[in-house]
Amino acid sequence: MFNKKLYFVGIGGSGMMPLALLYASAGFEVSGSDRSFDKDPSDERLSLLKQNGISVFREGQGGSVGACAVVSTAIESSHPDIAGALSIEHRSLALKNLLKELRSSETIMVAGSSGKTTTTAMIGWILERCGYDPLIYLGGELNGIAPLGARFGRGIAVLEIDESDGSIEKFSPDIGVLTSISEDHKPLNEIELLFSNFMSKSKKRIVSKNAEYLLRKNGLNCETADEFAIPVSGLLGGFNRVNEALAVRTAMCAGITEACAKNALKDFPGVARRLQILFRDSQRAVIDDFAHNPEKVAASLLALRKLEMRLMVIFQPHGYGPTKMHAKGFGKVFSEMLLDKDRLVMLPIFDAGGTADRSVKSEMIIENVKGPDCISVKDKDEAYSKGIEFLNAGGALVVMGARDHGLKKLALKFARKIKLEV
Repeated sequence: MFNKKLYFVGIGGSGMMPLALLYASAGFEVSGSDRSFDKDPSDERLSLLKQNGISVFREGQGGSVGACAVVSTAIESSHPDIAGALSIEHRSLALKNLLKELRSSETIMVAGSSGKTTTTAMIGWILERCGYDPLIYLGGELNGIAPLGARFGRGIAVLEIDESDGSIEKFSPDIGVLTSISEDHKPLNEIELLFSNFMSKSKKRIVSKNAEYLLRKNGLNCETADEFAIPVSGLLGGFNRVNEALAVRTAMCAGITEACAKNALKDFPGVARRLQILFRDSQRAVIDDFAHNPEKVAASLLALRKLEMRLMVIFQPHGYGPTKMHAKGFGKVFSEMLLDKDRLVMLPIFDAGGTADRSVKSEMIIENVKGPDCISVKDKDEAYSKGIEFLNAGGALVVMGARDHGLKKLALKFARKIKLEV
């Protein structure tokens, strides 16, 4: 095992923060840095990290000296905190080493283009409620038991595995779960290859109907989770019926009874920023959502139609590459799924730093939208002003996008404002 002193470069990332917390819980000396915390020292995640014994430095402050620097593919080799580190370890290998260090009895790993965070959370919730003391690692906040995406436990390890950087290839779980297949961070043929290789290395395989074709095509045996006729949890969206079925089937594969699994999901609180309803009455609603590719946006908009209110979507594209790849797809989804009475507000592309083609603009999406009223705004303050005008007249407002923690703050700001008026 490597150095007991770990320094997470980009510790605020959705995959890095829970891993840092798990290492701290396992007795390692953990610290890190993140430019988002440098920009916003009031970020509540910063205080939560410190409460868990994790020191957070400013970028380039020298905190990595003598430590093993844990990095993701988003971190460039020129980053100042890498230079002072004793060694460098990629996040995926650090996760693999943690499981080895803890000698986890069994591993459940969830992959897929959509639904993997919620499905992982559901499985972890079931295991915890049924007394299995799971270790949970996921890229979202599970209220109650994994508030920052991490729960330390000595039982079965339940982990969300990411395909976007190819690190999925490093894992061979006891139970592999595949939620869905669609073009996202990579072209479809590359995604299919990654998922196929991952599932071929899984001892047991559980898939959705959407993903079944891939395993059958490659001659891999699997269990297909059929959706339940009656929803088990109270979450919005037909896709959550798929997530429920996958979670229950996986729990049963791990030795839990169907009755215990379904009963546990009855009070499943949901994952933060996954169609999370922050406020709702008969006239207005505020929703926070992580949807960030055309398929996910379409699924969320379909679910939000159940509210039977006019919609305002405040959308922030989450990177220059994805925006260029999906501009036409986003345009098609917004054109087809938003009505004339709805509104689309487009924020500038979220810039996480590093090397990128910054000639790409969010207006590329607007150029492909036909039908609903859509505007671009310069920042979140202008978006907030437009949103309050909309809510004052009645309707459901959804803040939508990934990676930027500021989106959560914006959604909460809307919800608090409306609650004060009630």
